[in-house]
Amino acid sequence: MADLLTHVSSALLVKSVSQKPHAVLLATGVVLPDLGSRLPGILFDLLGGQGDLPMVELLLGSEIFHTPIGILGAAMLIAICFVESQRVVVFWNILAGGGLHLLLDVMQRHLAGGYQLWVPLSYEGVELGWVSSEATVWLAPFVLPFSVWAWWRRRPTTGSSAAGRG
Repeated sequence: MADLLTHVSSALLVKSVSQKPHAVLLATGVVLPDLGSRLPGILFDLLGGQGDLPMVELLLGSEIFHTPIGILGAAMLIAICFVESQRVVVFWNILAGGGLHLLLDVMQRHLAGGYQLWVPLSYEGVELGWVSSEATVWLAPFVLPFSVWAWWRRRPTTGSSAAGRG
């Protein structure tokens, strides 16, 4: 469940079942923890990073995006970029997507110590260990098209149009 395709699929399936709008916002929230915590390190490596100590500390700090408090902060920052009438919807969908991401991740087992869900109160890792972190990777090429299909086919809620489906 750790791959981005599976996370995006989970967001689309939630929106399909709930028949609620703003799937793009939920999908953004569901990929945000991995992008925010891992993308800086990937970019640093691609740019030829050599382990410069201040940069390494900065990269370790990017792990905050993979915690509830980091997701909360990111949802607030993203929401204020929208017009005032849309901020509440944006905030809650981004926050819910991040929460869905953590819910899926915490079900996994890893070689490392799990996810730090209680930062800054505790840095102890949490994981349920129900499934290997690699267990669903082979499913992603099948689950993503199915979830896109299910989301696309869902019936719009009362009073909404096909243009408002996303």
